[in-house]
Amino acid sequence: MQTPSTFARILGELEQQVMQVLWTKGGTASIREVVDIMRRERPIAYTTVLTVMNRLTAKGLLRRTNDGESYVYTTPFSPQKFYSRVAAEMLSRIREQHGEMAVACFVDEASKISRKKLKNLLKELRQKK
Repeated sequence: MQTPSTFARILGELEQQVMQVLWTKGGTASIREVVDIMRRERPIAYTTVLTVMNRLTAKGLLRRTNDGESYVYTTPFSPQKFYSRVAAEMLSRIREQHGEMAVACFVDEASKISRKKLKNLLKELRQKK
């Protein structure tokens, strides 16, 4: 599992870990599967993971279905789509709260990325949409 990152600041450390497990498993898993994988890293209670997954469901980041024996959770977002969605929302909030100049500052900061790296990132983003 990854260490806390910007992603952890957007969600929370446990929410990030649950999402990472789901993405690693192709986007779908039961609570038991998530618990078993997370326990490889550290002890964690089933009820804790249940609470986190229910919170993620309430936030619209997971969908829950009953397969007859247990609930199965699915994320409708790939990591790339999630990051894209978060970035778009952040930029929109920055523009609404601080005006167009704040977005210009963001663009200025982004321009510090090498052209080659930026071109590769844009290409990767377009391929994953």
